[in-house]
Amino acid sequence: MTLRTVSPLRRRIGLASVASLGLAATLGLASHGAHAQQTFPTKPVRIITPFPVGGGPDGVARIVAEKLGRIWNQPVVVENRPGGNGFIAIDAFKRGAKDGHDLIVLDNVHLAAYPSLFKKLPYDAAKDFDTLLPLFKTHFFFTVGTASKYKTVGDIVADAKARPGKLNYGSWSVGNPVHLG
Repeated sequence: MTLRTVSPLRRRIGLASVASLGLAATLGLASHGAHAQQTFPTKPVRIITPFPVGGGPDGVARIVAEKLGRIWNQPVVVENRPGGNGFIAIDAFKRGAKDGHDLIVLDNVHLAAYPSLFKKLPYDAAKDFDTLLPLFKTHFFFTVGTASKYKTVGDIVADAKARPGKLNYGSWSVGNPVHLG
């Protein structure tokens, strides 16, 4: 089977798995030389995520947790804290012990866009987080129902111009990439 015959969803899951294994390998190598006198982790590790159970980021976090748990011989658990534009998860991370046993999976929006969108944030992206590496890449699609009169983005733009304020759209939260796009 060639890559071209693989469905986009399977390809995305595969790429996420490869990225996750890369992170696990990177973090594992960092602790590899210390097996005899391993000092980290000394207790279970928590991966906090602002995303709900069952989505792409949750799946990637669980793959990473499973791999790191085997490398470190310590439990690594995923703690989902959805809601509040990610601020609930960020607060849980900030309140955690500052011993490296808490990790957080964030969206680029939390680190790059929110500082420009919100006058006051409960965190400082530059001071509160050290970004290790991107875990996966995802694409967002502008979609309509198959029975829609819109067949191109141009059709939607033309209708929006002809009927200002009459069209609606949905996205999962304020400030997310779809909302900003």
